[in-house]
Amino acid sequence: MAGIDDIDLNDPDAGSQLRTFAVTASQKASEAEARAAELERKVALMEAGIDLSTRKGQAFAETFKGDIKSKDAILADAAEFDPTIIAGQSTPAATTTEGNNTATTTTEGTPTNEPTGTAERNALTDGANSGTLAPPDPVQASHDFYQNAIRSGAPQDTARAAAFAMQVQAKFAEINGN
Repeated sequence: MAGIDDIDLNDPDAGSQLRTFAVTASQKASEAEARAAELERKVALMEAGIDLSTRKGQAFAETFKGDIKSKDAILADAAEFDPTIIAGQSTPAATTTEGNNTATTTTEGTPTNEPTGTAERNALTDGANSGTLAPPDPVQASHDFYQNAIRSGAPQDTARAAAFAMQVQAKFAEINGN
């Protein structure tokens, strides 16, 4: 596509060239907007803690129809879809009940022999948080996003701009106390 500076306004065909340029520019702008929306969606999912490096995480990203701006909605649907796609989550432990005792076997196969919920209650009384995920480091998250975008074929400039935008959004959130 010729640039706007390449169009000679004294040429009798200048009007046609300008229209062609405008149509082409509009199409490219629409494509860029669609790509930006797709990248924003991936950023929101990654910021919520969804592991998009796995096939299950990618499948969830393609099928999620909820409010992309609501971290709670994303995490709730992700937990229902497959808890292992949430960063920091492991394979659920197996639980067996015998009489009044409940034995939980960790993912490593070690029985804890504690009643259900006791470990969490003990951790909370010792000052642990209530299971909310710590926000990812914005620099690391943007770097990971950039790497994933490049691997998925995104133009380098677009991936770089989206990664930079992630860091700017994180700084704004930090400044505003969000």
